[in-house]
Amino acid sequence: MRGGQAMLKVMQRSGIDYILSSPGSEWPPVWEALAEQTAQGIKKPGYVNCRHEAVAVAMAAGYTKVTGRPQVVMLHATAGPLNAAMTLRAALQERTPMVIISGEIAAYGENTRVADPGGQWLHDLTDLGGSPDLLRGCVKWADRVMAAELLGPTIERAVRIALEPPAGPVLIGIPFECMMEEVNLPEHGKSNEVIRPDAVDDAAVDKALNWIADAKNPVAVTEHAGGDPRAVKRLVEFCELFSIPVMETYRPAFVNFPRSHPLYQHHDPKFVDAADLVLMVDAVTPWYPASKGPKNAKVISIAEEFPNSRLPYWGYNVDLALVAPPAATLEQLLKKARASERVAANRGAYEQRLARSRE
Repeated sequence: MRGGQAMLKVMQRSGIDYILSSPGSEWPPVWEALAEQTAQGIKKPGYVNCRHEAVAVAMAAGYTKVTGRPQVVMLHATAGPLNAAMTLRAALQERTPMVIISGEIAAYGENTRVADPGGQWLHDLTDLGGSPDLLRGCVKWADRVMAAELLGPTIERAVRIALEPPAGPVLIGIPFECMMEEVNLPEHGKSNEVIRPDAVDDAAVDKALNWIADAKNPVAVTEHAGGDPRAVKRLVEFCELFSIPVMETYRPAFVNFPRSHPLYQHHDPKFVDAADLVLMVDAVTPWYPASKGPKNAKVISIAEEFPNSRLPYWGYNVDLALVAPPAATLEQLLKKARASERVAANRGAYEQRLARSRE
C-alpha cells in the first residue's frame, strides 16, 4: 500500500479516533487514503479540518483530557509547528499525550518515482533539521522519518512514547515522498502489551503511613493529580480519612481537588511553612523557590516521575519518594490505613483537625 494508506492503518491499530489538521500542500496522500476509507465505510480515524494550528492542538488536548486517548495532529511544514508552538508547550507542561506529524521533503524533486512536490520546498518550506529541530523544546520527543519503510513503525512507536510516563506530545517529520512510496505493512501488528510497575513496595507504604498517622499538622499539595480522575477520587478519600488539608500549587494544571470541599485550602505558602508533613501528590512545584521549603517537615512525594528529569533544574529534596501512578499508590495507602488500628485510635485527633480547617 502507499505510505498515506499505511499511516491511516497504523493509526487505526493504535486506537486513534481523529486526525485534527491545519493542512498544507504535502498531505494529498493522506487525503486520498481518507477518501478511500470513507468509501469503504471505515470511520476511524476521522478527519477534522481546523483553521489554525493552535486550534488543532488545543482540540486534541481537550479530547485527550476527557477520554485519556491521544490523537494525531497533522500540520504543514515550518509555519504549522511554529504557529502551534505555544499550545504544544502547554500540552508538554500539562503532560497531555498526542502525536504531531509535520510535512517535510526528502528529495526536492529529484525522486522520479513519485510526483514532484513543487519548487516551493527548495526555498520556502524547509529548515535545517526540519520541524523536529524547530520544536524540540516544545515536545517530549521529536524525530524524522528517513525512509518509507520506517513510516508505520515510527508512528506506532510515537504513540507509545507519547503515553509513556510522564506523558506528552511528540513530533514526527514525514517527507512527502515517504507518503507517496509503496510500503509493506503486515496485516496484523504485534499488540505490544506493556506492563509497568503499578505499585510501590509494601514496606515503603507502611513507612509513609506511619509518618502520616503521626503528623500533627500535615498538608497535601497537588498540581497534576486531576489528570487522572481515579487519583482525584483516592486523594479525596485519603485526605478525608486523615482530615488533611489540601492545597493546589500556585499554577495547577488541572482541577485536582473539589474546591468546595471543606478540606480544600486556597494557595498560601504559610500552610507549607507551618506543616510538619507535606504530602506532594503529583506536584512538580509544591513551593517556590525550591530552597524555601518547610524547615521542620517530612516530605513525601507521590508521583509517577522522580526527579523530573525533563526539567533543567528541580531542586526539591524529599524524605520519601513513592514512584508509581498516584492513583495506585493512594489506593495502597487507603487500604492499609482503613485496616490500621493505629489510624482508628487517632480518629479523634483527625476530627479535631477537620474542625480547625473549617474555622
